Amino acid sequence: MGLTFKALSGLGPKQPATFLVEAEGRRIIFDLGEEKATGRRADLSSVGKIDAVVISHGHFDHIGALDGLEALGHPALYASGSVLARIDRPANAHELPAHGATEIAGLRAKTGRDGHAIGGVWTFLDVAGGFIYMGDHTDESNVFAFDPPPQAATIVLDASYGDANEPRSAQIGDVLELTAKGRVLIPVPPDGRGIEMALIADEAGRKIAVDENVRRYLRRIAGPDSEFAAPGVAERAGHLAENAGDAGDPGAKADVFLAADADGDSGVSGEIIDRHMRDLSVVFTGHLPKTTRAYKMVKDGEAAFRRYNVHPTLPQNVRLARAVNATTVVPAFADPGHLSVFETAFATARVDLSGAFTTG
Repeated sequence: MGLTFKALSGLGPKQPATFLVEAEGRRIIFDLGEEKATGRRADLSSVGKIDAVVISHGHFDHIGALDGLEALGHPALYASGSVLARIDRPANAHELPAHGATEIAGLRAKTGRDGHAIGGVWTFLDVAGGFIYMGDHTDESNVFAFDPPPQAATIVLDASYGDANEPRSAQIGDVLELTAKGRVLIPVPPDGRGIEMALIADEAGRKIAVDENVRRYLRRIAGPDSEFAAPGVAERAGHLAENAGDAGDPGAKADVFLAADADGDSGVSGEIIDRHMRDLSVVFTGHLPKTTRAYKMVKDGEAAFRRYNVHPTLPQNVRLARAVNATTVVPAFADPGHLSVFETAFATARVDLSGAFTTG
């Protein structure tokens, strides 16, 4: 039997993720996201009844529209236990394993750790020669484990970095060099890049201060969510959680301050920026939406930007697509202007950015 795929949202630069798959009489949505800066989300008004919603991880652009479950007929919700613990868990929620065989809406499935964030998993459905939804992912993380997915005819990849090919190893050196020139604030999402930056800076001998959000997730990766950690990470994270300074303390003595939110618009990072501390520079390392303080600060020369990979480069994605022997590749979250580059890079697989197709 074949498979029908439709991107309700997610084909375009950093669009919130919402993808519909129909196979063997089941209708399954992967992720229900919202763009935090604008409130943009998929239009679910004509989607109809859904059998299941599968959540890849707990970032807002993947879970921000979970209040739309009612409009979809109250489908069963599938996510890792870590993600389910962070949301208003419905009665018909099902816990996905961090790595292993499972069942989704009666279909055989597998999940594996995605290397991107606490609780993050890719999902494989045993339909139409195999379908893989990666969500956000990377195999470069110094903190999060990555499980190679099985072979599948169709794979939806995280292509948010487009044709970028710079490895994370080069970026780490640049970020550490910036922290060596004086005290630095790095606004971060606490459950992903926040943990990674904390451990990197600590290993380099920098004195660290974190906000309570980052500290909470350091404790989680050290304890209840340690199954998502790479070898040796849990113990180091636990030690840092108990010994790092308090980024929210105006008198904190630290070389590197790590605090949410990642855009500097709110939270402790926003409070620190508001203090206008002359001896503290600001470095942003993630996506800069144009409506955010981060974008304005970088544009006006008030802050530095240095990308730090938490998504895959094009060479990583090509290796992954070839490893699973995909014949159809969907580069999600990417600029459509990269289509010709993708077609060359992923050959001989078919690259589809049409937003809707049927296989088999």
